[in-house]
Amino acid sequence: MSRSKYISELPSLDPGLTQDQWLESTPLLGLEDTRLRLTVQGLTQLKGSEVSRALAIYGFVKTLPFKRLARFRVHTARAVLDAKGAVWFGKSTLFVAMLRAAGIPARLRMVSLDAQTFAGLHAIRKSLVLPLVEAWMGGRWVRTDTHVYDPVTMSALRHRLRESGWSRGFGLHAAGQAMWTGQSDAFCMMALDQRDGVPLEDYGAYDDLVAFWSDLRSRRPHEWALRVAGTSMVLPALSAAIVACRRDTRA
Repeated sequence: MSRSKYISELPSLDPGLTQDQWLESTPLLGLEDTRLRLTVQGLTQLKGSEVSRALAIYGFVKTLPFKRLARFRVHTARAVLDAKGAVWFGKSTLFVAMLRAAGIPARLRMVSLDAQTFAGLHAIRKSLVLPLVEAWMGGRWVRTDTHVYDPVTMSALRHRLRESGWSRGFGLHAAGQAMWTGQSDAFCMMALDQRDGVPLEDYGAYDDLVAFWSDLRSRRPHEWALRVAGTSMVLPALSAAIVACRRDTRA
């Protein structure tokens, strides 16, 4: 994807699958889990439209604290639900699982973001691969990444970014959004109409993180090895810096 051109939206890549096939369970999503299904039912039983159901789920996931779980690994949706919080990957896994459990086709879109997006938090030399969540509503995919930061964390990061005077940093873009309406795309880490807000690469759509990492390993084994090693080293420190930023702002 060229960063020399502004774009209004990410492509709607769909590798030969019908929308219903983005409703299926995977071991990571665990749609058969009783607690997951009961939680979704409680959130959505009085919501009549797809958008209202999606927003009820979004609000639940967003308010879960951004926090690093005890071990760095790929967490299931149920594990995130039990932990009552997670970082980018975990909260996105739970969001997709809950949307699918509510009958709304959903998937991850994996993109790479420039290291400058996280300036002020931790010294990062290379880009990071992080997830967006896409929900199929109104005959199209509606995307967001704003669910990854709970409101307190989002406020703290936006405050730090404003103080810095930068266009991006602290895990955000200054032209990004804080909330998702379910009716149009909303991104906090990107700003697709800004020269420096476009992702470096769009890897495509996946059921879950296991599917993405497996696909990357088969297609680009060298990049897969570098990404896995880099992610395991950088994300724990990066997420800890974000949590500290939230704590310091509240103090």
